[in-house]
Amino acid sequence: MKKHHLLFVIIVSIITTSCAQEKFTLKSPDVAALKKELTDSNYQVNTVLRYFEKNYKATSEKIDIKLDPDFDNAECGFTKKFEYGIVYTYYNCGEATPVKEEITLPKTSYSVLKKWIELTYKANGTEVKNTWYSSTEYGPHDKEAGCYYTIKQGEKNTIISTWCGS
Repeated sequence: MKKHHLLFVIIVSIITTSCAQEKFTLKSPDVAALKKELTDSNYQVNTVLRYFEKNYKATSEKIDIKLDPDFDNAECGFTKKFEYGIVYTYYNCGEATPVKEEITLPKTSYSVLKKWIELTYKANGTEVKNTWYSSTEYGPHDKEAGCYYTIKQGEKNTIISTWCGS
């Protein structure tokens, strides 16, 4: 009887532990809400960072902060970490340089990533039409000025790199 009781306790423990572990899901951006925040802020809100702040718990403040000596040491780059091992990095230092972002996520399917990129791009309120050049590259239809996205899949994570400029 003791063996059955012990086996029962072990099984219940395994089930409880596996149910308690949350699986990462890349939540769909609320385009209307992000676009409203962007316009209400006179286009000063970083919509990608705002998306992560609204949808995932931050595990750090801004770290690795970069200051731009060309602009009175204004903040021009940083990294911020979120739950699930999400890492967001922003960089826009120097005169007339493109805005660069890198987002590291737990491994996520291409279909989910592509939809997230399209919706996040739409939330930025730009008039430039983007298209998928391949399964991993998204950018302006005319390949001119605008925002470019690249997806890189690793064994355990996914990296989305963005580059916006002229």
